[in-house]
Amino acid sequence: MDEEEMLDVAEHCFIRMAESLIDKGRTARSIFTKYAIPETFPDGTLLELLSPIGFLEGVKEATSLGKE
Repeated sequence: MDEEEMLDVAEHCFIRMAESLIDKGRTARSIFTKYAIPETFPDGTLLELLSPIGFLEGVKEATSLGKE
């Protein structure tokens, strides 16, 4: 599997997770924003980045919804 195929699989997984969150009345942004680290680039662009650990924490939170 090459890098492009891996990115396609990851995107597919994220879309499915986002759809599941919407079904539960949540959004991916509502889950992952608290784990995002804002990064301002020299041109003034602000991008919210997720570390690998932040992403995993968000996934853990997203998958635990409805189990409580």
